[in-house]
Amino acid sequence: MKVSIIITSYNYGAFLGEAINSALDQTHADTEIIVVDDGSLDNSAEIINSYGGRITPIFKENGGQCSSFNTGFEKSQGDVVILLDADDRLMNTAAARHVEHFRDPDVVKSCGYMEITDIDGNRSGDLLPASLGRSGDYLEISLRNGPNTYQSSFTSGNAWSRSFLEKIMPLPEGDLIGPDGYLTAVEWLFGRIAFIHDVIGLYRFHGNNKGPMNFRFDANYMNNRLQRWECRTQYAEMWASRLGYKVRQKEFYKQRNWRLSLMSYTLGLLGENDKPPSFWALAFSPFQRHGGLPWKSISVSFLLSLIRILPRKQALGLAHYLLTSRLYRCVEVPQQLCQ
Repeated sequence: MKVSIIITSYNYGAFLGEAINSALDQTHADTEIIVVDDGSLDNSAEIINSYGGRITPIFKENGGQCSSFNTGFEKSQGDVVILLDADDRLMNTAAARHVEHFRDPDVVKSCGYMEITDIDGNRSGDLLPASLGRSGDYLEISLRNGPNTYQSSFTSGNAWSRSFLEKIMPLPEGDLIGPDGYLTAVEWLFGRIAFIHDVIGLYRFHGNNKGPMNFRFDANYMNNRLQRWECRTQYAEMWASRLGYKVRQKEFYKQRNWRLSLMSYTLGLLGENDKPPSFWALAFSPFQRHGGLPWKSISVSFLLSLIRILPRKQALGLAHYLLTSRLYRCVEVPQQLCQ
């Protein structure tokens, strides 16, 4: 199988060379590397041009990461496509490990762990996500409970089959959601999800990252997270409808993610939301998505219940702790595994 590694970059010249080198260093022989520069203003063009014919460079006007991925995908030829963020790195066996899963024609996505590094690339030993489930068909449980039923890796820890991507590309363009957000919202509708229980990439944390690793306890950030969720859910509902599946309402999906429910309730405490979740919706949100009674979900439910009865100042303090604490960052590990 041919593997396309598409690197999208905007002003990431400080890290771009390491990302390209990691793609060139893959043990899987039939690999192409496409680097899409999204109108960078730094030294990215100089770095990209220094690789000559070893990579396929694309220079375009700034349009966002989805725009860059759409452009790179049009140029690619691989049966398997890896989307590599310019500030991340791949382990040299990543492509080969992914390819093994795609020998099953029903697999649409292969996903492995990423290890967090600091800005200089020093490895920490901490993994993203905290736990991955079993490979399988997640269609029925996702139709009941919405997208994100299973834990998934960050962008560079995933690979998708070309046959799947050709059905949904191009992705919507804009700054609200990245390509992996759209892909993980709908991939389960098209086939099986496969997991690699090993580190296949390195996620660089440098403070300017987008996403939950750089969570900020302020109204604008939490509103943005909720808007992202609404957008992903609408995208999933659109594709489910096109494929003839019946899905639940967006509000039902939101109630099945305790972090989103807590953000919605916190915005109410801050005067930014006049329809916060009810006591029962908040208290039971840790259990509804995956089933089971793991100890962390029990403890989160207890703390969420406290938030509803505490005075505003104390409630905001506890909400801040739950949303930012590393202990509770990855509570929602799937307990109900698919066959």
